[in-house]
Amino acid sequence: MVRKAKRSTTPKTPDIRSVAALAKVSIATVSRTINGSPAVSERLSKRVWQAIDQLKYFPTPMRAAWSLAAAASLASSSKTSPIHSSRAYPEL
Repeated sequence: MVRKAKRSTTPKTPDIRSVAALAKVSIATVSRTINGSPAVSERLSKRVWQAIDQLKYFPTPMRAAWSLAAAASLASSSKTSPIHSSRAYPEL
């Protein structure tokens, strides 16, 4: 007889994916709503905020900071990449 591993019964901390799933919107819409983008309609914004309240979700500042740092690092490394140099593509 094979035993199955017990799953943890501790509740998972809500993340942006769970907010998007509950509100039935994309992760990008949740992000835009949290950041106050005017591109999100009032109706969708209301759904997202209700899901955030229901799940008691709050963004993790360290995760956001890490994402910004990773994006900045990627942007700076792509400028010095030989594949993007003018010698590789003189027409650029």
